[in-house]
Amino acid sequence: MSSHVKRAPSVCESTNLSGFPNKSAEKGTTEIYFGRSLLTRHLCIVGLSFSWLVSIFCIAFGGFTSRNDYEPSVHWGPLRDVLILIQTAILTMCQEVLGYIHTVSLRWALQRDGKLDFNSNLRLWQNADRAGPNAWYGNLVVVLGQVLTFGTSAMTFAQETDSGTSWLWFLGEAWIILGIGIGMQAAVATWALLSQRQWPTWSSNPIDVAAACFQQSCHPLVPRHGRALQGLDQINQPARSVYPSSRQAYAYKCHNNIRRLTWFIWVIFGLCCIWTAALLIATGISDSQTLSQSRFWSLLEPGMSVRIPLFNNDPYITTFIIPRDFAWLVVLICAMQSVVALATHCAELHVNLSRDEATWRQASHKKGYLRTSNALRDAFSSYQCMTLLVLKVATQWLFGLTFSIDIYDGMILGGAQVLYMTAILLILALFATFLVFSKPRGPQPATFGHLQTLVDLFDEWPGQADTMYWGDKGDYGNFQAGQVDEDVRHAGTSKTPLEPINMRAEYA
Repeated sequence: MSSHVKRAPSVCESTNLSGFPNKSAEKGTTEIYFGRSLLTRHLCIVGLSFSWLVSIFCIAFGGFTSRNDYEPSVHWGPLRDVLILIQTAILTMCQEVLGYIHTVSLRWALQRDGKLDFNSNLRLWQNADRAGPNAWYGNLVVVLGQVLTFGTSAMTFAQETDSGTSWLWFLGEAWIILGIGIGMQAAVATWALLSQRQWPTWSSNPIDVAAACFQQSCHPLVPRHGRALQGLDQINQPARSVYPSSRQAYAYKCHNNIRRLTWFIWVIFGLCCIWTAALLIATGISDSQTLSQSRFWSLLEPGMSVRIPLFNNDPYITTFIIPRDFAWLVVLICAMQSVVALATHCAELHVNLSRDEATWRQASHKKGYLRTSNALRDAFSSYQCMTLLVLKVATQWLFGLTFSIDIYDGMILGGAQVLYMTAILLILALFATFLVFSKPRGPQPATFGHLQTLVDLFDEWPGQADTMYWGDKGDYGNFQAGQVDEDVRHAGTSKTPLEPINMRAEYA
């Protein structure tokens, strides 16, 4: 998905278009520090190895259980819900690691193609021309892997009811497909690692990425000067002196893609509302053959569920689901799951843009921004990332609880669980909308991780151990030998504390 923002002129076209003189010396005379986040790389390799082990285990375990007929010996109780929660947490962890590798690969593939505008990009919907793992076919493999992973994770545990007592079965075919789904994503992530030319940094920090892009020999970012208070919402306007504003533009106004994705999340929530209403209505009008007291826990009374009979449920033929029944169940559940997963995937961009902006705005705080961090620490210290992670696990867990497969009764849909999942999607939609409509406070221009805007606003790149500050740097004429109005001031970055912005002064 392309951005509406025009890219800066290339290094060969770096004629100043602003009317303001350039403030810096020739680009590239000083090596600028950016964190390479090698610890993040090592953690990703560990996570990738773990994902391969999970894939192999699922396939091997599925093959074992599908070839061995034995009596189930695990009592139903609440065990299924706990196992699905643990399974969802493990799968989400694998997805996050594999997705991060794919995201870093996409970032630098777009940079090589000259199409990298933002630090955070919506992977799977954005293709790179010359990178197989991020081309349309690589993205397609990842999408199919994600759908199979979380779709079949809702089918790994089946049940059998005998004289009012329920027992837990492991559905081997679902475990095999689950392992294949994880393996497909791990294969693309491995492909990305093996085919990388040179990823300058593994960091997700927008400042590190901007500094790396500033120094690239291919499609480097060139600073445009005289734009000290012009944020992303003014990226296409000519450089000029402006007065500070106490509030900055929100992401929904600055980013074309985020507008469509916000509405898309609400559409998915609406579809889930229709599904919930239809299922709850069905529990009220179904006859005794398709309606039963729910085996699911429920905060609502009575907790009812709807049974969808399988094509064959004759226990004298087989105690397992026949291939025909299993195939249409996989298609049905994966189709529903892909819609739900799409909402959480779209919300990732909302969260990442908000996180990138929060990182940049630390520079205007009194303590400044210390440039020593890694992706794991940044994620755990970001309320946006942690909230999304919890919502992801909750959504996928409740989706898995929505479906129950009984080897005699068929597929059972829990009405209460669908309602709870829809409620979580409502929270997700409200959270994503809140993030993109929140106006950043203070006069510091908003960038939302837009790399060209960040490069425009930097006039001093602090070193590795330096704390970065943003604020008032005095009269603009002091920097330019009086070539501009002496009343115009300049704002920028420094490794030493700066004075706060004068809200009544003009800045360039």
